[in-house]
Amino acid sequence: MKLRLLLTAFIAAASFAVSAQSTVTATEAHVVIDGSTTREQLAQLRSDMMQQGIDFQYKPVFDSAKKLTAISFKVTANQATIQGSGDHQTLQNPGASIVFDLNKSTNSITINGTGDLSKK
Repeated sequence: MKLRLLLTAFIAAASFAVSAQSTVTATEAHVVIDGSTTREQLAQLRSDMMQQGIDFQYKPVFDSAKKLTAISFKVTANQATIQGSGDHQTLQNPGASIVFDLNKSTNSITINGTGDLSKK
């Protein structure tokens, strides 16, 4: 019983650490996507963003070990006054990531990353 409780606490802590990379509020979104981002985390991120009026569309590519290797995405908010998109083809590489910051108050989005990132 103690082992199950300990394992549950460990999994919850690990999930918090990964999900803490991205935050979504009514006015801002700070999103970090890397090779360790799971299918479930992407779905949760999309849901969280939709609740705040931000449309996050994405097309992920996972390898046979279920690791994210590439992603194409588009973000739209404020009746399409904020739009940004990009893709990353080498998320499996160490340190590769996509980071985007969206601010609904200033109608702005900034997309950055490391590795093979292309912004549109």
